[in-house]
Amino acid sequence: MTSPQSPSSGDYPQENAPQVIYVKENRPWYKRVGCIVGLVFALSLIAIVAGCTALLGGAVNEVDKTMNEEHTVTYSIEGDAQDASVTYNVGEAQTAQDTNVAAGWSKDVKVKGFFGPYLSVTNGINESGAITCKISANGKVITENTATGEFATASCNTTGDDLRKAFEE
Repeated sequence: MTSPQSPSSGDYPQENAPQVIYVKENRPWYKRVGCIVGLVFALSLIAIVAGCTALLGGAVNEVDKTMNEEHTVTYSIEGDAQDASVTYNVGEAQTAQDTNVAAGWSKDVKVKGFFGPYLSVTNGINESGAITCKISANGKVITENTATGEFATASCNTTGDDLRKAFEE
């Protein structure tokens, strides 16, 4: 069995042995890698949330503007009808009905919101001729439809977008 070498018999005496010293670097918190990554992530998240909030705010303003936009439309009936029934919307979800209406009937109505104008005309009993419904805005016909025969119904329906386009042109 061999005995351990004495400190003086090795390559380096104990007092001259190399020493490894670990020095902990004291960086400020904001220069540490973990903090920088977290800070970049947090700032990116804040930027994304702010961007989405701005987009959503713009969309909400556009919806509010559209909901409060008011337009005057003209409903009219043409053709041979002498005893027709007319149903049309007068508000966002409100309808009105006129009966015993003859061709040449027209009415100006203010509509508001997302709901597009709607007009339906039905020929009466013993009415075999044609009946035409028309919805106009700003002097332009947006939509029209014709039906023929006893109890025939012509319906005119449009969207709020069609109405806005008529006022933009």
